[in-house]
Amino acid sequence: MLDEERVKLMAEIAVYEKKQHRELKMAGNYFKSDYVGSHMLKSFVIYTMGFCCVLGILFVYRADTILENLSFDGWESFLFLCGGIYLAGLVSYLLLVRNLYKKRYEKAARAMRLYIAKLKRLERRYEFQEKKKELAKGEQKHGESAHL
Repeated sequence: MLDEERVKLMAEIAVYEKKQHRELKMAGNYFKSDYVGSHMLKSFVIYTMGFCCVLGILFVYRADTILENLSFDGWESFLFLCGGIYLAGLVSYLLLVRNLYKKRYEKAARAMRLYIAKLKRLERRYEFQEKKKELAKGEQKHGESAHL
């Protein structure tokens, strides 16, 4: 005989696994600092490449003006300005990324704790059923020996 509560719990766990698979994998495979750090590193590379692309596009767009006014003093202040803009943007972007992925990891960790709690509840249900079967068998044997 199937235990209806146990079947419902198993179905609930299966649906939860299907919906939350990505988050469960993330929370189960990484420490919080590793997860956030890896995303910050990817974001650093992406931001740097994007910034270089924008500078390249601006250079191509204004190449004639830049090459006409070529002087060391102008380049020094231009590079200093670009460096300041790059650093300010990078710091703000990395702070945003850090906060975003911390929240995502915490959400995934909560999902993982809920998943583990459901699995433990299912395991306790199995243990309860096994004990119930053992007691029923024990009573049958005890009842048979009393009739003899």
